[in-house]
Amino acid sequence: MTKVECVDQKEESVLDDPYYIGLRQERVSGADYEELVDEFIEAIVCKYGQDTLIQFESMNVQNFIRLLSKYRDRYCVINADIQDIASMVLAGILASRKATGKMLGENIFCFFGAGRVTRDKEPRTETVKIILMTTVPSLQSALGTASLLVQAMVAEGVSEEEAKTKIWMMDSQGLVTKSRLELSEYKSLYAKDHSSVDSLEDLVYEIKPSVLIGSLWSTIYFLL
Repeated sequence: MTKVECVDQKEESVLDDPYYIGLRQERVSGADYEELVDEFIEAIVCKYGQDTLIQFESMNVQNFIRLLSKYRDRYCVINADIQDIASMVLAGILASRKATGKMLGENIFCFFGAGRVTRDKEPRTETVKIILMTTVPSLQSALGTASLLVQAMVAEGVSEEEAKTKIWMMDSQGLVTKSRLELSEYKSLYAKDHSSVDSLEDLVYEIKPSVLIGSLWSTIYFLL
């Protein structure tokens, strides 16, 4: 049983399974969800004190960002996927400046998420200099890292809009572009006015990123 099956569910097939031992009711959402989180956090702080660190685990991006904005000035709340990993990736990139001498805004960042690991073309002979390759475990981590990179570039004097142009994202559908019919609010921040690109290799040779940031499994792709 996975952790999402241990509590309330939204999949009817799971709820109807005679071997399901979780709570047999649909997952709460909307106002009921907000009230549940409010009650839980207030109970935790009442019992353990105002300085209790509350970790939001396996929470989708939309919920966490909304709840972080709601609670950050009153409680100690954090999401490791979105914040902790982002800070470690940023630290690594900042450390690389000792070798490159580049400011953050002088880099091109390519995020490579879910996709197909294929090699159906002849290898290219052109050289692309990549100063850093690292991995993050999830889409949430990628979006959190991208957001922190933008903040760091802004702190160095780059405008927010220009900072976003330095970040390119690929997912299971290829390059994240503005022409997509369905695009989440957070992916749309980094969508490019560009033709579709299905292959990481093609995108790398086109935009020549200096930093590759991939999902955890994509390390395999990087090594092929």
